[in-house]
Amino acid sequence: MATTNSGVKQSEELDHHWVEKLFSPHFTFQDLLEGKLKTEESSLAKRISRDEQPMAVDVEDKDSCEMLKPHCPGQIHSGEKCIWNEQDISTLRAALTELERDRWRLQQRLRSSDEQFKSEREERRRLEELLEEHKELLGCSRKEAARHALVVKALKMEVYQKDAQLQKLAKQSEEKAEEADGLRAKLRRTSDGYRQIKQEHSDLAWELEKVKAQQKMEEARRVEEARLEYQASIERLQKGVEEARAELRAEKERHGRSLTALELLRRHYNHQEIIKLC
Repeated sequence: MATTNSGVKQSEELDHHWVEKLFSPHFTFQDLLEGKLKTEESSLAKRISRDEQPMAVDVEDKDSCEMLKPHCPGQIHSGEKCIWNEQDISTLRAALTELERDRWRLQQRLRSSDEQFKSEREERRRLEELLEEHKELLGCSRKEAARHALVVKALKMEVYQKDAQLQKLAKQSEEKAEEADGLRAKLRRTSDGYRQIKQEHSDLAWELEKVKAQQKMEEARRVEEARLEYQASIERLQKGVEEARAELRAEKERHGRSLTALELLRRHYNHQEIIKLC
């Protein structure tokens, strides 16, 4: 719109320039009120009288007179005088040249404006295609975020199950410990018996210690396996959460870029609408 206003302003200045130069005012309205019109009429009559005096007319003046046929019907013959003198014809010729130059400049501006309009229309089409691509990417990102949410939910369920298994193993370990304590008490009660029973008690005690050691080793192994499995599950869960957070951050960035591109497109479209209205 600023370019259009500037072009119109320059055109008005050019028109005012050559018109004022060609037909400069000889009096104002105030001069009419003050009675100076008679003086200007006298000056105009003197000028017409001077123009009617004989003067040499060359070929260039004849061409100029032909160009201005509404004011000079034909070539100058003997007995016919043109109301335009050489200076007026030169001034008119300069004005016509300036007018032709202005017309050429306006044609150049029009051509440049057409090219700019085509370029902006192509840019608008490209931005619309880019917006469609961003919308598709946004839809895919939302589906991916929903899938990651399901994965996180499944991992949480798995952690819950592993925790329940760990509690069950701990309870079994306590039961085994209570059972071992009961066996030791029973052995103490039967130690006041026969030598065979004592030997059996010794053997049973040895076997019990062996079983206890094996049990402790087994329990320790199970506890360690459960701990490692639980830790691995936690790490997998944390990794899944980090990946989901990274995807969400990337989605936010893509969404921000899409909003920025949409805002630029809206401003560009509004700018084009303003230009059309102007």
